[in-house]
Amino acid sequence: MVGGEPKDRKEQILNEARSLFTRHGFRKCTTGDISSACGLTKAALYHYFESKEQIFSEVVHRESILLINQVREAIESVDSPIDRLRTFILTRFKAIKELLNLYRISQVTGRELIPVAEDSRNRFFKQESELLISILQEGIKKGEFRKVRVKLVARTVIAAFKGIESYFLLTEDEQTLTDAMEETLNIFCYGLAMEGGE
Repeated sequence: MVGGEPKDRKEQILNEARSLFTRHGFRKCTTGDISSACGLTKAALYHYFESKEQIFSEVVHRESILLINQVREAIESVDSPIDRLRTFILTRFKAIKELLNLYRISQVTGRELIPVAEDSRNRFFKQESELLISILQEGIKKGEFRKVRVKLVARTVIAAFKGIESYFLLTEDEQTLTDAMEETLNIFCYGLAMEGGE
């Protein structure tokens, strides 16, 4: 048995891996780098994680929890459901952009890692869907949004912005991405906003 409590050792591995991914990027960081940083042999590292990809997936999962909490805090700082929707989308994309920059994820690496982080992506999608549904329900209740099928609209909004994320996030400059988000967000907001107080 490798020294240290399994939970503590796993936390150490994830913390060291996060630091190494940040410094060197996902591609350049090796399991040897991670095991050395933790004072472990490669064999001992594999006792806790099967691969570098699995470690990265867990790191991404932890980051996604921080990201969703960041989005929650941001939307709680505004009152109007339309402002909450705008804040939700803009905060989410800013955080994702920072995350990609943090780990030096390029267009090619990003495509490679999508399957690796699929479980984390699915958990994050569920949480952000629930958050968006609550914003839409509040907007309908306050008369700011027309009545819609909130679950379907939430999934559609998120899918649309995931499309923008895939198309622009890894290939375009930040201003282009911001402009694309703003334009799409305006379409959604004006499509949801009540006209003439109906």
